[in-house]
Amino acid sequence: PALDKATGEYLYNADNPAVATFTVNAKTGLFSGKFNLYDFDANSKIKATSVSHQGVLIQGPGGAGRGAGFYLVTEKWGAYTIKRSHPVSVE
Repeated sequence: PALDKATGEYLYNADNPAVATFTVNAKTGLFSGKFNLYDFDANSKIKATSVSHQGVLIQGPGGAGRGAGFYLVTEKWGAYTIKRSHPVSVE
């Protein structure tokens, strides 16, 4: 996102604000990609973190597909650094 100096607001790309990518292996149904998570740093400036995701697509009744997967986010937890898992769903 870009900072609008006149208003102090951040402007995101309307077509793809998370700068997301999505790739599917048609033979296996596995998918993967990346997207940006946005948060504010200690100076109230926006910080983008690129996060990878992965999962699997399955074919449901009538050919409708769904998918599930995960992404990991590195976080500080006291003196420790952990990778917390979050769900991804495709409908």
